[in-house]
Amino acid sequence: VIAIEKPDMDSFHQRVEESIREDKPTSKHQQQLRPSKRQYLKRILRRAAAKEELDTEGELTSIDKTPFIIAFSLVLRGLIRPMDICVVACWTAYLIVLNMASQSSRDLTGAPILPATPPQGHVPTLVSTPLGIRTERSAWYNAWLKTGVFLGLIAPIALLTQFLVQTNMQAARVCGRHLFLLCCQVITEAVSRRTLIPLPLRILIPILYNITRLAYLWTWATTPVALGIFGRGLGIANTVYWALNLFAFLIPIASIRYMRSHFYGVEAQEVTTRIGLEETVGLIPNSNVS
Repeated sequence: VIAIEKPDMDSFHQRVEESIREDKPTSKHQQQLRPSKRQYLKRILRRAAAKEELDTEGELTSIDKTPFIIAFSLVLRGLIRPMDICVVACWTAYLIVLNMASQSSRDLTGAPILPATPPQGHVPTLVSTPLGIRTERSAWYNAWLKTGVFLGLIAPIALLTQFLVQTNMQAARVCGRHLFLLCCQVITEAVSRRTLIPLPLRILIPILYNITRLAYLWTWATTPVALGIFGRGLGIANTVYWALNLFAFLIPIASIRYMRSHFYGVEAQEVTTRIGLEETVGLIPNSNVS
């Protein structure tokens, strides 16, 4: 799986044509054995894909075990209710069924109903980075992610440790349930990227978990259990942050970009955009379309 931009692809075709001209046959027998341009393309793409696979093998095969350790520790401490585990199990089973259905054959050709990658030998940048390279490297996006890591993981872990030291198990259960669901979401997203789940299903994971966690966060922010000023404020801050993340980013921006990237990069063979709409998707410009 490799990503090739249009200028690189144009120069790539030019090099292939030069290689074919240099390898001009001198006899009729050599003309019969001479590979076509399509065979040259397939051969070079396979080599490039093999090199890319070796370069990214460590990245694809490694999944951070920290969320799994945190979630497992919360279960062992008795801070998670059976209903919370049932919610995770239901969402996991639902996503597995959707993925199995998406990979089932559409017709006699064997093409899946919802393919994860385009049929050609490479994956465009539009599919590998559906949010856009400029967006993922932007300062505001990185700051937004770091804020979510602090509010959703670091601060709740510190608060949970304080409650456990004070043997305040009721308060620990209130903030521990949200932390458990967030760790399960991170694990599910990592597995979906590794197994190349189609983009429409991949964006469904954070939306489902975000909606579920809002109910837990509301309980955290309004619980009558004594949490202290920091504990109560952290619950309110998480509620506001994840509500904004759902209604201001995931639904109006991320979901539209993922759907459009899947259609443009996987489903469609050729796409012509209207003048003036080349860089428009969601609520902010898309830097992937060129």
